Amino acid sequence: MEGFSLDHKKNVLTQIASVLTRLAALHFDGIGKGKPFKSTLDYLLALIPEIAVDFAGYEELVETRQHLLEYHSSKSDAPCFGPLIRLIHTDYDAQNLLLVNSRDSSDKPPVLSGVIDFEYAYAGPLYYLYEYPIFFQDVDFSLGLYEQNAILRSHFVRALRQPFPKGSPDAIARWNDGTGLAYEGSQDYVPDPGPESDEN
Repeated sequence: MEGFSLDHKKNVLTQIASVLTRLAALHFDGIGKGKPFKSTLDYLLALIPEIAVDFAGYEELVETRQHLLEYHSSKSDAPCFGPLIRLIHTDYDAQNLLLVNSRDSSDKPPVLSGVIDFEYAYAGPLYYLYEYPIFFQDVDFSLGLYEQNAILRSHFVRALRQPFPKGSPDAIARWNDGTGLAYEGSQDYVPDPGPESDEN
């Protein structure tokens, strides 16, 4: 969204959030065919084999699996581990967003007319639905955008939470995770109940 004003970027993110909340309304019973995974935990554990495998890094995988099980046992009621299966797009990059500029005035924000490239879309855990679009994640070659990116992530979180009732699993499954990172879809901002402020 190079060349857009901050207000126009925020408006576009609100529109993207609207698309995501519509995808959140598509519920699936499981992930995969045959014996589908019924929860986020089942899905994640299936990615890490239980038996010994002779390859470099396996010990780290065993440790990761153990951490995952320990986390789940301490927070078994966390919505992110529940049977919340949604349609995941996987690639909200700028080139996959069709934006139409206003013919009347450059002061009007662009309109998101479509989202393309569902080639790798899949039914997956709700936890993965609310990924930060890549264009406002912090990367080392755009240090000058970090401050603005933080504002945009704050706005994006609020836009995602707004449509859902307070306490809804769809609203809290991702954003109460508290990882504190500003990249790879990990949230760095927990919204407060007050009015939006770009200073947060």
